[in-house]
Formats: sequence, C-alpha cells, structure tokens
Amino acid sequence: MDGRPPRRKGKPDSDIFRIRGVTGCIVGKLHAHCGNMRASLDGVILTLDRPTLRAALEAGIAAAEAKGAMVVGVVADGAEIPQSELEDPSDTELREGGFQLIELTSVRPAALVARTLRDAAGAIDGLIASQEQAAAAIQAGDVQKGLSDLQEVFMTWQIIRDVVSRGGGVLKRDLAAIPSLPGIDAKEPVALCLSALIHTLKEVKKAVDTEDWSALSDQVGYTLDAMAKDWKVVLSALAEHVERSFEHQSGGDPSAGGGGGGGGRAENKPGGVG
Repeated sequence: MDGRPPRRKGKPDSDIFRIRGVTGCIVGKLHAHCGNMRASLDGVILTLDRPTLRAALEAGIAAAEAKGAMVVGVVADGAEIPQSELEDPSDTELREGGFQLIELTSVRPAALVARTLRDAAGAIDGLIASQEQAAAAIQAGDVQKGLSDLQEVFMTWQIIRDVVSRGGGVLKRDLAAIPSLPGIDAKEPVALCLSALIHTLKEVKKAVDTEDWSALSDQVGYTLDAMAKDWKVVLSALAEHVERSFEHQSGGDPSAGGGGGGGGRAENKPGGVG
C-alpha cells in the first residue's frame, strides 16, 4: 500500500459520447491542481489524488454524481481527447509535456435527454425533404437515385429510434411505455409510433426486394411522410414530458411519474445519448 486513497473501480465508459451526430458535444470550463496538471468540473475546482487522466475523469464523475448530473464533455488543453484514450484512460502520472488542463462539463440527465429529443424533432424537416426527393426520383423512373436517397432516410430514422432507446437508458425508463404525452390524445404514443415505423420500414424493404417501385414510391412519399410529421409532434411532447417528470431526479428515481422500466440511478459515464 502506498497510502493513497482507494480508487474507484472500473474505467469510464465513453460510449455515450456518440451523441454528437444528433446534438453535438458540450464543452465547459475547469480548473484544479495535482502536480503540474489541473482539472475541474463546470468551473469548480476538483481535488485529485494523482495527476492522471483517469483520476481526473473519476473525480469529475464522482462530483457530477453528487449533484445528480453526468459528465458529457471532456477536453484536454483546449482539444478533444481521442476516443481511444477515453475508452481506456491512462493512469500514468503526467510529467513535463503532458496535459496541463483537463476540462469536464456535466448536465442533468433529463436536460440532456430532452435536448437530444428536441434535436431529433428538429431533424424531421430535413428527413421529410429527403423522403420527398427519393419518392420523386422513383416516380420519375430514376430508381438508382431514389434508392441512393433512401440510404439517408434509413439512417435518419435509425438515429431517431436510437435517441428514444438510449434516452430511456440514461433515465432508466422505457420511454415507449409512457402512457400519455401533453397535447396528444393517443395512449402510449411513443409505442404506437415505433410500431408503425417498424411496420412501414418492413414494407419499404419488401417493395425494394420485389422491385415494386410504385409501392415503394407510395410508402416513401405518403406513408413515411405522414409518419415523420407525427414523430415531430411526439418527440417534442416527449421532450417536454422528460423535463417535467425527471427534472429533479438523479437519473430516474422509481418514484417519478411517467414511463415504465427499471428503477434506480442512471449509470454516470462521460457522454450523452444516441
């Protein structure tokens, strides 16, 4: 034993950093001392037991957990840290030439999920335009262009599904099981939209496989178009619900209203949703 305080077990998991495609990375200010390296969370000085990247991440995660938040941004000397270093942060003490300033930022889980849901809703207009473009190309007989345009459509729909799924993971709630949303009459509207989307995408694939271009054009130009408009409303309402129901929680208290799924705290890791 060298007399140092016990270290937190495990290593920070950086999977949740992959939210950038939907909502972007949050980066904040920090300052603190340990040898030649400084670190802090949201402008508050952190106390480090050793000048290592792992120690900075562990201290930041612990401080974020203490206030019911999660770390969503990490910057070293003004530059983003490579993904490989976040997946396996070094515990080697940094000497001359190492990081001088490790910056971490945190946000409450509900705020992060709500913002990501709104970003997804904001992407719907572009999705509709892509669908219309694909349908028009297919109707005009330019099937190859239409199929090429559909790749972007499929990718966007997958991102939307991931935002809902991973947002639920952050909050420890199945967002699809939420019984009602503000301004929407339908029961379990998220579940209904997910079910309809899965069915329609299967029909789109079937039309592609059978080369039924007329059916494909209809599915993309009409069915998916109407579905996208429904999703924009649902995502916006879901964001409002998340903010209202989870605002004062630390990652999903079982006593909270709205949504089924497991209880307990959300696992606090560096990153975000989606």
